[in-house]
Amino acid sequence: MKYNTRFGTALTDCVLMTSRDGYNFKRWDEAFVSAGPERLYNWCYGDGYAAYGLIETKSGRAGGPNELSIYVPTNYWSVPREIERFVIRVDGFFSYGAPYSGGWLLTKPMIYSGSTLSLNFATSAFGGITATITDDAGGEYRSYPIFGDSLDRKVAFEGLDLGALSGKPVRLRFDMSDARVYSFKFE
Repeated sequence: MKYNTRFGTALTDCVLMTSRDGYNFKRWDEAFVSAGPERLYNWCYGDGYAAYGLIETKSGRAGGPNELSIYVPTNYWSVPREIERFVIRVDGFFSYGAPYSGGWLLTKPMIYSGSTLSLNFATSAFGGITATITDDAGGEYRSYPIFGDSLDRKVAFEGLDLGALSGKPVRLRFDMSDARVYSFKFE
């Protein structure tokens, strides 16, 4: 603070804002990127200012899926300044999750088109997800259990061709144990 009052009195966190139309925004109050563990030159004005936008980048691991990268300066008031890259999964901003003890997510009734269900999800090695589709006639169709971490896993159902329910109202339920569902789509 002896060099500049803002150095010790103003802190910066990177927060997330979302919009569906580009005009109306929701600002989330929780930090998306914070200054991290305290070190000699962080937790001061300027740390946490993210570079403009997110960039889709190739995975740093062979065969890995693309990632979203955000670049944030650290040690803003020191020399040399540093820029850190933070990585999240594609479609990884929001998810529904459940602890190992279990939980579930039930969608509103919907009409889809297509013959496959694709899931962006992550589980632990002991966790898992089972999807169930119910139709207006009371039919209930369960998927085979899945586990892993994938941006685009096709979900297989026991005794059901998903194309048969295409165009009809259905609900989708995900039973989860130590798992997160980020997004799903019918194709």
